[in-house]
Amino acid sequence: MRCYPSAGKAIISVFPDNEQTKAIDAHIQSSSQEWKHISITGTTADKLLSSGEQVRQALGESSRQIRFGQDISERLKFSECAIESLLGQVEGRCLIVSPSLVPFDLVSDDSGFWGERYIFSHVLTGDKIPTPKVLKRVLFPVKQTIDTYLLLCPMAMDRPLARHLQDIVTVALSFEQQMPVELWLQPSLDRAMQGLKRTDVSWLHIDTHGDKNGQLIMLGPSRGNRDLVDGDAFPESVRVPLVMVVGCGLTAKYNSIGSVLFERGAQSVFGPCTVFQSLGIANSEDEQAKWYRTFFSALLDGEDIGVSLLNARRAIKGGILKHAWLIIGSSLLSFEREWG
Repeated sequence: MRCYPSAGKAIISVFPDNEQTKAIDAHIQSSSQEWKHISITGTTADKLLSSGEQVRQALGESSRQIRFGQDISERLKFSECAIESLLGQVEGRCLIVSPSLVPFDLVSDDSGFWGERYIFSHVLTGDKIPTPKVLKRVLFPVKQTIDTYLLLCPMAMDRPLARHLQDIVTVALSFEQQMPVELWLQPSLDRAMQGLKRTDVSWLHIDTHGDKNGQLIMLGPSRGNRDLVDGDAFPESVRVPLVMVVGCGLTAKYNSIGSVLFERGAQSVFGPCTVFQSLGIANSEDEQAKWYRTFFSALLDGEDIGVSLLNARRAIKGGILKHAWLIIGSSLLSFEREWG
């Protein structure tokens, strides 16, 4: 079942100081009439930023319990804060611009999760003012041609199933009749970095580990040094439009791996913002496979990243953790067949 949100578009800025929100206002007025600007500042912004970080940390500490249906008080407090702050202003598609993470995808009200009804993407700025160039990249992404899907697995995964039978590998290979698919198992660090520079890769899917704040990513093979590197190790120019980084916390902060990849050229980066247990989206290999299959199938059908994520969230029975997989950058990126 495909899910389409309402047509409204909003940029929600969350900054204690309104200098950043003025810059966003100026850009919207000069470049786009489609997006309205919802500005949250002062103590309300402080409260949302603090509450957002608390719920992110609590998700990691409680991820095993959450997978089996238990809730956490921090999420309920965050939801109350978000609902009060926005007062019914949430649109069908929202870009959240903030110094640190405000995961509105995780908010729940009487009608259910926001992350199953609205499209959210995030730009985390730290102490910087968001530039018109960055906002233009997010709001007006270049449509891409479907080319290669590269699945990069730097390390062995400790599961009962052999690697070639695990969810992501079987799903990736199932697309071979529709697009070129490459599988790199435990490549060297240098080769892994080369994948980010390729111009013939549409989707780069990195299945690995990150640290709890997502500032380190494992890109060295299990059989070697298991290289854990920070964002400085990445190429200055990332050429792949969509990068999926599957590892703990890789979209957690303004200086996390997800944000670094976006700053260096990726149009959209998709991955979890929190620490999670193995099988963190759902409770079975089948449900995991359904998540990935739904997401990538929607992209192949021409849907954008945001709609594809909505479809994936609604396809599986998993709980809160599926809403902790966030889009950094543009939710509007889409792909088309060269011959279509």
